[in-house]
Amino acid sequence: MNPLKSLLSEVKLLAHLLGVPPARPLPREVRVSNVPPSVHVKSSLSGDELLISGELDLSDELLLRKEAFSLFIPEEADDIPQVHGMSWFYARASRKVWNRFREKPPPPFETFDLFDYLERLEGAQGLKELLMMVRAAAMSGELTFPVFTALVRRCTMKPHRPTKSQLAILKELAKRPTADIKELSSRTGVPYSTLWKALSSLREEDLISGPENVDIGMLGLDTYVISYPNVKEFREAFWEFPFTYNQLIPLNGARVHAFVLAPTKALIALSSLEEFGMEVGRVTMVAQSFNLSYRDEEVGEMLKRALTERYTFRRNEQRGSPYLKLKEDDLKVLNQILLYGTTSSSKLKALGVKSAKRRLAKLRNLGLIKRYYTVGSPPGTRVLVVKASCSETEVGRVFSLFRSAPEVQVAHVSSREEFCLAVIHAYPGTVERFVAAAKLFLGDRLRFAGEVYDVVTSWTLPVELWVPRKGFNWEEPLEDLKGKLGPISMKATGFSDKG
Repeated sequence: MNPLKSLLSEVKLLAHLLGVPPARPLPREVRVSNVPPSVHVKSSLSGDELLISGELDLSDELLLRKEAFSLFIPEEADDIPQVHGMSWFYARASRKVWNRFREKPPPPFETFDLFDYLERLEGAQGLKELLMMVRAAAMSGELTFPVFTALVRRCTMKPHRPTKSQLAILKELAKRPTADIKELSSRTGVPYSTLWKALSSLREEDLISGPENVDIGMLGLDTYVISYPNVKEFREAFWEFPFTYNQLIPLNGARVHAFVLAPTKALIALSSLEEFGMEVGRVTMVAQSFNLSYRDEEVGEMLKRALTERYTFRRNEQRGSPYLKLKEDDLKVLNQILLYGTTSSSKLKALGVKSAKRRLAKLRNLGLIKRYYTVGSPPGTRVLVVKASCSETEVGRVFSLFRSAPEVQVAHVSSREEFCLAVIHAYPGTVERFVAAAKLFLGDRLRFAGEVYDVVTSWTLPVELWVPRKGFNWEEPLEDLKGKLGPISMKATGFSDKG
């Protein structure tokens, strides 16, 4: 077999399949070399040669198929080596082979399983769609790992309605999140023997999490929203800040909104970020709903409901003294609950947690671990953010306006200029309808309405920053964040403050 001829033949086939030329120069030679296997983590193209590691026991056909696809991934994407997982998927490599070349995702995305997502792609067309999005983001300089995960989700999480039994379970959990297996079976009619399998399927589809969750508030953590200019370096700095839970990154917009879980006493210090052109506020009120029997609704119906319905929500009152008598092993237990919704003493022992059974029981008895499910957004939805100047008394009307969406969460944020932030999950084709309703209802109070990347994190408590009886050491990470923001703050000049 002539390796160069085989490679070029595969490239020609791919160019026809994808409808685009390669993003890298074609090699003039394919050569087996003593380079380490890690050369295949990205493209192994070096100058006008394609290098094949002689230390591998993989077939030439698999390697050449992988390297042929990597030629269609631009060099600008190599800072995110995980994108070359698409090449291994195209080459039909097994998960075992793919794991040998898998770069560990950065925090807070450690549990992101690219292989699992790619298996959901709808044939060659799905892979083509994802590659085109990655190429566009890379060439524009906007590709980061969080953006990559959002693009993967967009191409793989296609809209579909839950099955009859799944819908029954979701509706019951939305009404009674603390329901146990026996109660769920009785109320839904789903046989007890098959309910575990149904719940597992719903977890895999990101439709539920649980059956246990962590009461973050008991650790003295509050929710803050930090708005800042949509500059890549700013975004990366916030992802490295260990208290950043998530970020709402607009597809086309001037500002990002970062959700930060930090100690209540950190508010004044966080406000110092305003010197970098940022807006800092504390979430005082949240309203959320899931519409599992979604139907398309016209703008007029949304406006009528917002004008006639009355919703009143309680403020998120700041709690008393947080529970600080925890050790690092206790936080490791809580992180397993945050990641997987459940754990066991045997799993905790395998992680090196001492007195695992006793710790787990203690955390449950204290109420730090609570038993309840949370229901997630339906697959295949787009995420829309609406931001408007808004007082606490107006949050109910904004919530009513968007209540017909498959999922909506509206938060009131207290800052120098109070506002509300609505995060709406809508099916493709209906996003513009919600934007139109926002513009008509909110008028000149509207500060931003647009689609954002659907980024899902696996955030965990920063164990290394925990100081027993004192809480989290947040001062040093905040100073590190400010040190990173300073040199790049000038890059944000020229961006509109609106939004």
